[in-house]
Amino acid sequence: MRVSVIANEINKQVENYLSLYPEEQERLAPLIHQLNENKTDIFSRKSLPGHITASAIIIKESNPDYMLMMLHQNLKKWLQPGGHVDPDERPVESAVRELKEETGMDGEVDAAVSLIPLDIDIHTIPANPKKGEGTHQHYDFRYIVKVNTEVILGNIENNKVAWVHIKDIDNNGLKILIEKLRQRKEVKIGE
Repeated sequence: MRVSVIANEINKQVENYLSLYPEEQERLAPLIHQLNENKTDIFSRKSLPGHITASAIIIKESNPDYMLMMLHQNLKKWLQPGGHVDPDERPVESAVRELKEETGMDGEVDAAVSLIPLDIDIHTIPANPKKGEGTHQHYDFRYIVKVNTEVILGNIENNKVAWVHIKDIDNNGLKILIEKLRQRKEVKIGE
């Protein structure tokens, strides 16, 4: 069954991620606990206390001080493209799919990069009575995605999309991610 294969891959990705960032073990404790102890489907939007989401991190090739962001329609905040993982979908596949839906851009992920996310962020999502959702956590797997254009096209979700300077990003989770990008030798950001 593909769901159990993907769940095993998630456990391996978390293990690989923590081998690079062992200092994040405590921060990822809720995810680790839910993976190991809670027998709910961690990919289901109904899964509590949280569920896995995925995001695409796109750095502008011509000027790596810019990141592709979109204005989230419900939260009214600039965020990276991303969203919920569909059934039988790997998080990295979800990140690429969400990029296309939310920005109109096609993306691809290097095979080696797909084995370990650049970042795993845990953040609280406020209750949304319209959707019948209470407050819950998103375990967001964030992958570097390459796009074949820097031209912002239309998108099926009618999102406002822009290249945002990293100095203008006001999100603690993304600031941590930007620091990780700075530490990588292959990405020259904020220099």
